[in-house]
Amino acid sequence: MRPLGPTQFFGKPIVRRQLSHLFIADNVYSENTRLEPHAHEMPFLAVCVGGAYFESVASNTYERRASTAVFHPAHECHSSRTGPSGARVISVVFSPAWMSRFDAFLQSVAAKSFDLGPIASVVPRLQNELHRTDAAASLVIEACVLEIVATMIRLPAAPRGRWLATVLREIESRFHEPLRLSSLAEIAGIHPVHLAREFRKRTGRTIGQYVRELRVLRACDELRSTELPLTEIALRAGFADQSHLGRWVKRLTGMSPRRLRLERSKS
Repeated sequence: MRPLGPTQFFGKPIVRRQLSHLFIADNVYSENTRLEPHAHEMPFLAVCVGGAYFESVASNTYERRASTAVFHPAHECHSSRTGPSGARVISVVFSPAWMSRFDAFLQSVAAKSFDLGPIASVVPRLQNELHRTDAAASLVIEACVLEIVATMIRLPAAPRGRWLATVLREIESRFHEPLRLSSLAEIAGIHPVHLAREFRKRTGRTIGQYVRELRVLRACDELRSTELPLTEIALRAGFADQSHLGRWVKRLTGMSPRRLRLERSKS
């Protein structure tokens, strides 16, 4: 197995960008190319923006088509081969500070291909911004990456019952409010016990965990994009107070709210 450093990727480089917490490489891979088994020192996101390739991880082989994304943990061994059209892949390497924000979410979805069709416009926007050098480009690039990550860490795209789609819409529109299991079950038209059991079975987390994750994501977004007081951010996201916000942000991201805001000011 061949080890690769944080900025090492196969393929012909089109553009490379180093931001405060991201290294991004846009590479083209020739047709019918085989890449030997290798592992990357840092975790990264691979976004296929053209062509297609097949990737082997452990004993499984996955097809990576255009407008799909996959997360690779650090030191994961994989190999790949392109088809007759070759492939173009944008690889996004996360710094340890950024990775601490997503590790708990992304580790559970590693190796799976995620369809970016619902946010199709983000891929060409990311490609375009990689070639821009104005002051706003880095912000737009980070926003594109966050949008892709958010799509990946939402619930798996496996087929869902109609009631589950209804419950998800209700939670995602009201996660900042107090939610009762009985009320959600009534909206879904199923028994509360069945809702709790099936929600966890189909999504891999409890309703409470999912609500908490959405609240943390909302709080993190506001910590990075606004100057609102921590108390106000906590209430807007659905936390009881600033202390409650701090505990859960630290638990799920590894960083305190103040540290997250400080990291933003450095970027």
